[in-house]
Amino acid sequence: MPERIAAAAALSRAYIQRDLTLEQRMAAQAALTLLLDDPSPKVRIAMSEALCTSTRAPLEVVTALAGDQHEVAAPVILHSPLLTDSDLINILTNTAQSEIQAAVASRAGLSQRVIATLADVACARACAVLVSKNSVHIPAESLRRMIERHGDDCHLRSLLLKREGLPAHCRHLLLQRASEALSASPFVAKILGAQGARAVVSNARSDASLALVDHAKPTDHAQLVARMREAGELTSSLLVRAVAYGKTGFLAAALSSVTGTPEAKMNALLQKGSARSLLSVFRQAGLRAVTHEPILTALKICRDVEAGRCLHGPQEIARSMLATLEKSTEGGEQERIALASLLRRIFLEELRRNARSEAWALAAA
Repeated sequence: MPERIAAAAALSRAYIQRDLTLEQRMAAQAALTLLLDDPSPKVRIAMSEALCTSTRAPLEVVTALAGDQHEVAAPVILHSPLLTDSDLINILTNTAQSEIQAAVASRAGLSQRVIATLADVACARACAVLVSKNSVHIPAESLRRMIERHGDDCHLRSLLLKREGLPAHCRHLLLQRASEALSASPFVAKILGAQGARAVVSNARSDASLALVDHAKPTDHAQLVARMREAGELTSSLLVRAVAYGKTGFLAAALSSVTGTPEAKMNALLQKGSARSLLSVFRQAGLRAVTHEPILTALKICRDVEAGRCLHGPQEIARSMLATLEKSTEGGEQERIALASLLRRIFLEELRRNARSEAWALAAA
């Protein structure tokens, strides 16, 4: 067998490196074709390694090697300039071998067509290989497709979260998949109980969603809103939290999406509109009546902060919203209790955060 391996490598190198006559080339090509049926994969590996980088290799031999077992196919799939996008897409769609799919993902210079196919059909391992290549541009739709298919894979989730420029709506989908995995964890359910696990995960998810809103670019708001609507998370409570933290741009995007009002017009309305016109928008958007007056209070404070008339942050905004709620008569008793609980939680969280910051500042002085 060593002789066959050496002969296969020598014949492959001769075909691509030497100037052969037509007759010699045809004879060598026929011999290489016969070697594709050699029972030893080491013979075919030798051919693959010799031919993988050449533009002069016989196309039918290269494509046959690309369809072989992964040890044989990998060098050709990784390096051959003869493989077209269509060849790579056929390889991806016609094999379930994770090693083959990962080899395609490792290839340099992948086109958007191949990247889209990887996102649509490849295994989590191959998607992780692609995502780990930070220099490769992956369209948002392909990122989303990978998360939809493999969001339960913790390694892929970790790589995606580390990826620079991951769109906010993709981060939100990752958050959803991670929270689903956490709530389904037998360990978490055993420690907290099923109901406790759901409550903890729900609170953590709300906090993480707000963090996404906080770090999202204004240009990402519309897609993030659409993703949250799709997930059923664009609730009155979330918008109350957003406005308590001064995220009026996100509130504008949310109200724009729900009411169909252009976002620029909605932004102008939140910044300068009358209470009457804002209440009309809140009703049109389906916000619970109990939230209307507290949100108006928050918007007034945000306007004052923007104009430089005060320096209030979430702690002061939440406290003012709570005071407005206590004077209001809107909403049922349970709705009022739930909203008051939410506003108190925001107030106490910010109170503790500010107290810690002051303590660290004193310690550093």
